[in-house]
Amino acid sequence: MTEPSVVQAAVDALAADLGCPVLVEDPRHQPLWWSVHESVDEVRMRTILQRMVAPETAALIRRLRLAHATGPVRTPEIREIGMRERWCVPIRTVDDHLGYLWVEDGDGRVGADLLPRLRDCAELAADVLARAKAARAGQALRRSALLDRLLRGDTVADGADGAAARELAALEHLPHDVTVVVRAPAQAGGWQLPGDMSAHVWHRGRRPRPAARRCRSPGCVRRRAGLPPPGGRSRRARCSTGPAGTRSARGGLSSRRPSRSPSPRSTRARRFWPGARAPTS
Repeated sequence: MTEPSVVQAAVDALAADLGCPVLVEDPRHQPLWWSVHESVDEVRMRTILQRMVAPETAALIRRLRLAHATGPVRTPEIREIGMRERWCVPIRTVDDHLGYLWVEDGDGRVGADLLPRLRDCAELAADVLARAKAARAGQALRRSALLDRLLRGDTVADGADGAAARELAALEHLPHDVTVVVRAPAQAGGWQLPGDMSAHVWHRGRRPRPAARRCRSPGCVRRRAGLPPPGGRSRRARCSTGPAGTRSARGGLSSRRPSRSPSPRSTRARRFWPGARAPTS
């Protein structure tokens, strides 16, 4: 089993042997491992220091279809953005593209006889990244199962709900005083859940704000469009959308959920503590 430190050591050794800067990044071009080198081009510095790539670089990667390549590819120089020639080795398994290994080679030091060294380093990185991806997928499945159990609330009587809350806190390394808010419909920046919902972590002192929703009644839609109310009525229809319903669990975690499928106008809430019988609402 390859450890991340082994990949870093391989990157350093490869850079020392080739005399060229080496960089390993994920599919979104976020740097993961890189060698220390005095002379690097602007594209490499921007990737490591600012964690971004120039649009021209991204366009080149798409044009050369580097994510689908099966071996080392020599990329051209782009002087306008300060990009020297380099070798790119896609990091992949049989089914997944996991990243890129870049060797900056503006002087043409790396010949065909050295390309197997690049492949070996890419394979080490692929082993680590594949296991990390599988671990994240397993964690996401377990997280979804725990959140689903908390949302259903059908195991409160025997205290299993509190155990689910504690397991979720341990799984995600959450502090004891956080609140998990479930939004319906789903919002960006959280854990995506089935049924067009998402879960968001709120820390103590940050009060969750109600999700902003627009009323979809015909009167409200017409008012937003600047049209008169239907039927010529002048009375403004009042619409309000409340926050998602709430429920809390001791054991270091609060979870908030709709007590039933959220309607576009209002939601209901109920609160209970695990280990005790849930009150009826």
